[in-house]
Amino acid sequence: AVVSTQSTGVLDERIGDHQAVKCTIDFSVQRAPKYKKVTIRNHSLNNIRIFKQYLQNQSEFLDNHICTDDDAESAASKLNSILNNLYNYFFPLKTISVHEK
Repeated sequence: AVVSTQSTGVLDERIGDHQAVKCTIDFSVQRAPKYKKVTIRNHSLNNIRIFKQYLQNQSEFLDNHICTDDDAESAASKLNSILNNLYNYFFPLKTISVHEK
């Protein structure tokens, strides 16, 4: 916490046979966040269905661009790249706020 003294002094009003001392302190306390940010992907049944349909419709493309490759390492790399790009497209990262317990 950051603390700075704003003013000090003695109150003119007496409390019994004593005088009260006054000190005004300005400080701020950081509040704990009520919500925690979490990054997720939406793997809903609908998104999975659309993803599967898209892959089924692209079978000719995959055959022409991957299955015709004579180098297995190159074909696997191409397939991995295509699937990663499609996964990121159909299941994008999303940041949500969840209530901390």
